[in-house]
Amino acid sequence: MTKVLSYLSLSILLVLYSGCNKDEAPNNPDPVNNVPSNFEVSLTDITTNSAIVNWTVPTTDEPTTIVYSIYLNESVLVENLTETSYNVGDLSYATNYTIKVEAKNEYGISTSSINFTTLEPSSLRLISYRQNILNYNESGLLTYRGDPSPYGYINIDYTYNQNNQILKEESYYRDAFGKTGRLDYIYTNDILTGLSIYERVEDVTNDLQFQFDSEIAYTYVSTTRVDYNEYINYYQVQLEINNDNNITKYTRTNTETMHVDVVHFEYSNGNLTKITNGTNILEISYDTANNWHTYRSGFLPEIYDHNEKDMAGFICYPNYLGYWLKFMPEFYDFINTNNPLEYKYNGEVLTTFQYEYNEMNYPKKITIPERNLIIDLEYEAKE
Repeated sequence: MTKVLSYLSLSILLVLYSGCNKDEAPNNPDPVNNVPSNFEVSLTDITTNSAIVNWTVPTTDEPTTIVYSIYLNESVLVENLTETSYNVGDLSYATNYTIKVEAKNEYGISTSSINFTTLEPSSLRLISYRQNILNYNESGLLTYRGDPSPYGYINIDYTYNQNNQILKEESYYRDAFGKTGRLDYIYTNDILTGLSIYERVEDVTNDLQFQFDSEIAYTYVSTTRVDYNEYINYYQVQLEINNDNNITKYTRTNTETMHVDVVHFEYSNGNLTKITNGTNILEISYDTANNWHTYRSGFLPEIYDHNEKDMAGFICYPNYLGYWLKFMPEFYDFINTNNPLEYKYNGEVLTTFQYEYNEMNYPKKITIPERNLIIDLEYEAKE
């Protein structure tokens, strides 16, 4: 009898022990099967500077919380994501990248990677040269150009209306001489009817007031103040334009003295190649690459004299006959197709230019031997 009771007691203990193990099994899951499983990564909406990375949800045997980290070329972009999509921005155009997604829970980590190349843009826009930084708005219009440091000098702000027409250009020079320049554009029914230009250089101020009667005819008043003296001139301007809407002849008449100035312009392949007033000739030759000057330059106040003069798509603005461009608003929007190689005045070479080009055939470096000047340029994709 005693043996039977002992056998029954042992059997009950074995059954109870077995039951306890079954109840404890869920609390000790297999960690191998609960590490996030393999998953797939894909890309959508690849542009010149961004891409959206997407991935499938990994599986585990037991419910668990999975968070994700995104790496770009082994550098972490973001951690502890719970979503399964992420927009990667601030990329360079036409550049190879590797995206790695890391899925992590308390049991371990699994990863998946994908390679891609950002798109090559159809064109670029300049964002810096020497100390100058250029900023653009969402419409791609230039809003700021200048040196952002406290010791910067030329700084220009640009303002536009809701139709993306230029309203104001304001320049200021960070020194003790009070140099400044400002342009205000006046429109009537979206047509430019007036332009006000004010510039101050130390003790000299220039004030120009334009009134546009048509696309080819306008008047303006020029007031110059030097110390306590004031000089006022009244001008009437008549233009002749070609089929590309470029000015070929500029005739300016002083309506008080009746003195007449006539300037002729010639073009080739979208480049301004010759300026002449009948006595003197300025000739410009070009390369066949994309022009580094990707933005409207606007007015050229005297405060620009110490720096690279870049009006009308030129670099180191050609003086002499090029002076006329300053008083012709039509050239504020003009950009040459290519880059100048040489300025020649009455047959004598004034300035030459040498270029190094990037993969998009834009100048990345400009060397000007006559000025012992080297200019490095940086671009971004133009959307």
